[in-house]
Amino acid sequence: MNKEHVDAGISIDIKSLVAIGGQTRVSHAQLLKNAKAILSGAHISTFRGRGMDFAESREYLPGDDRRHIDWRVTARTGKAHTKLYTEEKERPVFLLVDLSPSMFFGTQGGFKSVTAARLSAYLAWCTVGAGDRVGGVIGVDEHFVDLRPTSGRRGALKMINALSSATEYDPDLTYGGNHMLNGLLEQAGRLVHPGSQIFVISDFYLIDELTRRFVSRLVKHNDLMFCHIVDDLEVAPPEPGSYRFTDGQNSRSVGLRNQTGRKQYQHMFNHRVKILSELSRSFSAPVVTMSAQDSFSTVFSENAPSRLNKSGK
Repeated sequence: MNKEHVDAGISIDIKSLVAIGGQTRVSHAQLLKNAKAILSGAHISTFRGRGMDFAESREYLPGDDRRHIDWRVTARTGKAHTKLYTEEKERPVFLLVDLSPSMFFGTQGGFKSVTAARLSAYLAWCTVGAGDRVGGVIGVDEHFVDLRPTSGRRGALKMINALSSATEYDPDLTYGGNHMLNGLLEQAGRLVHPGSQIFVISDFYLIDELTRRFVSRLVKHNDLMFCHIVDDLEVAPPEPGSYRFTDGQNSRSVGLRNQTGRKQYQHMFNHRVKILSELSRSFSAPVVTMSAQDSFSTVFSENAPSRLNKSGK
């Protein structure tokens, strides 16, 4: 791992991803509760996962579904208890991480690929901390890394090792086209177990009819959440001026003085957000948004979408 790349936020090392485990204070139940609240409109995800076989009762925790309170145990103990079912006790969580070429870009705090890796590590630690198994698919350079669901620290470390390797940027490598998202969704259709929780982590530059078809298949038997990775420069254009971009070898200047050009710039991002929002509502799949500047506690809060609204969405 190139230390200069790690320090610059171009890549991320295993040590940094392991350290994220110490930030997973939010409970798995609370994370999902907040995720449901994020979805605006009338359609709210039901978050499957409670099987038909009763397993045990435990004390009620914030975020638990009140409909499953065990009233008999509650009356006997004087403390609220909720029923747990076999499927809920160990629910597979799949992380689909899209590292298309557009993800290897960033202006503040690091590349979007690094932000995606940090978020994925956070979700992995949350998952294994709740006693569930974590697996997924990482798509980079037209290749897919399949990770079978594994429980405990071993499951999180498998994901972390794969993420660190996948985000290691090579400026001499010719990355494939920006079509990784559909490939990830198709691959997930062959690997994901029914009743799973799926997180799709991407900048969602390409959403088409094929995307809708793959998502439709996945949501029939699973719950889906979209994690939209953005760079602050994409959300809103900077102050008028000329800006230089480089890939470490070649550079190019882009002028953003013209008002018409600035409006077109803003329209491109807003249009992409609109398409993702429509996909979200069609399939009752919440969207959370994260940039390199955001904390995990900010991302998984009920007010998370307000940042985009203020930016002109």
